[in-house]
Amino acid sequence: MKISGNNIRYAALLLLLFATSVLGVQAEIRHIITSRDGLSSMSVFCLHQDRSGYMWAGTYEGLNRHRGYDIDVFRSGFGETGEISGFLIEKIHESDDGALWIHSNYGYDRFDPSTMRAEHHPEINGSYQSGVSPSGMAVAMEADGTFYYYDRKARRFRKAELSESRYSDVIGFSFDGNERLLVARPHNLHAYTCRPDASGCIHFVLADTFHFNTAVKYMCRAAEGGFYIVDEKYVIYNLDENLSELKFVCGINPPARMRGLIGGLVCADDRIVVGFKSEGAMVVSPSTGAVRLLDIPFGVFDLYYDNNQHILWAATDGGGIYTYCNGPFDFDSDFFSDFSDLNISKQARALYHDKNGDYWIGTKGDGLYQLSRDADGRSVQHRYTVANSVLSHDMVFNIIPGRFHDVLWLGGEGAGLCYYSFADRRIKRLDVPDNPQFRCIHAVAEVSDSVLWAVSNWHGLFRVTLDNSLSEPRIQSVTQKLVNISEHGSSQFFTIRRQGERWLWFANRENGVYRLDLMTGEICNILFDHPLAENCLHFVGRGNVPACCPRSVAHARQLLCAFVLA
Repeated sequence: MKISGNNIRYAALLLLLFATSVLGVQAEIRHIITSRDGLSSMSVFCLHQDRSGYMWAGTYEGLNRHRGYDIDVFRSGFGETGEISGFLIEKIHESDDGALWIHSNYGYDRFDPSTMRAEHHPEINGSYQSGVSPSGMAVAMEADGTFYYYDRKARRFRKAELSESRYSDVIGFSFDGNERLLVARPHNLHAYTCRPDASGCIHFVLADTFHFNTAVKYMCRAAEGGFYIVDEKYVIYNLDENLSELKFVCGINPPARMRGLIGGLVCADDRIVVGFKSEGAMVVSPSTGAVRLLDIPFGVFDLYYDNNQHILWAATDGGGIYTYCNGPFDFDSDFFSDFSDLNISKQARALYHDKNGDYWIGTKGDGLYQLSRDADGRSVQHRYTVANSVLSHDMVFNIIPGRFHDVLWLGGEGAGLCYYSFADRRIKRLDVPDNPQFRCIHAVAEVSDSVLWAVSNWHGLFRVTLDNSLSEPRIQSVTQKLVNISEHGSSQFFTIRRQGERWLWFANRENGVYRLDLMTGEICNILFDHPLAENCLHFVGRGNVPACCPRSVAHARQLLCAFVLA
């Protein structure tokens, strides 16, 4: 049958399997983290990602650690070492040893994430500036100009002289890569070097001054190096580490002037994102000057961009944490109803592009579709069903290319194991009459030319021995692998993945995953104890074995068998 009047845009059919939100030009996914997710307060002042990848958020009601699937909250209090001195967390800094310095209204605490213990320093409180040097020295400047630095040996703060008496107009307080303390004001920036004396006390000596031609309103550290400067005309510059060159980046006036004070600024790939304390954030393209507003109806106090995962995090005043990420592809949606002769009315459950360039669609009740082109380049459709082939059921849930055999294994309902033979260009079926439980095979994995493993929707695991002396697969024997299923578990297995030459991973409904050692034959069960996982897995991937659950994704690390939901 020919498909008339339509060009098949195969890639778009993925939308029938995976949901994608399209905002504007790019596929952009927005997620909001709120108190319902465990956030201690909807007013979030600061964000920080530590070296382990955890996201930390300082809110109006304590310190939060976002672990991907839940949130740990560390509230204020003086009785417990794990509590933070103050309830309002304004800044989070990370030291060279992995400790976090928590800037709160009632103390500047050193918090160790590995032990969950806090070292309290309530003597520094109220309104103050804070920072941590690349070597891990924490510093603070109080409103009256009193300056402190942290003595690691004594585990306490010491006072030091700093020729900065005016606190109110400080717009930037940070360290550069050369261990110099930078204190920025609207018209100049002072750089101080740290010099210890014979007694071990540290003195801060003015080493350099950089003068701004136009008054500066905002300054922050740039993740890619140097500093971002925004002047009173809302022009963004980049100042290098040596304080020697100020480069123009882009202008954001007038849209920025309408929004007032800047709460955060980050570089996200080739774009600049600016958040405003009054309301919202904008994405600016420095090359074109194009401006796009993000749909954040709250003030933005801080921004963070994860360069590894390409996720933008925004701390808002009353709206929790907004995250944005771009999908790896942009999709143009085509529905089955758009193709007059493609009569698919059921859900699509499998999609595969084979070595010949043909596309295969497995459906939940309409059989298997093969979309190809004839010698003249015209689109041709072949539909395989129970009525016109040996397909055992019209539900096809999986399409797996053969590893040692020139076939496509078809996972689905019905008796036996079906496959498509490239040599004969037709569907074939492997039946096992003496084993009626060998049915509803959803997935297979070939471990050699004579052995494959199969998982059943109802009857567990099977080891299948094939006769490799023939040109096409033939079953010699089938052995059912018995596994210990918990009282509330299920014998339903949905997928299987091979890891190297030794391990097979099986995903079970309600009972976690099973790992089979092909050398010893031993099989172990790994359960998920987190409620979001619900111990119901549908797909096990490659690499570190990510497993897809109904509401989350888990990663199993091979050696420790420890799972982290992401």
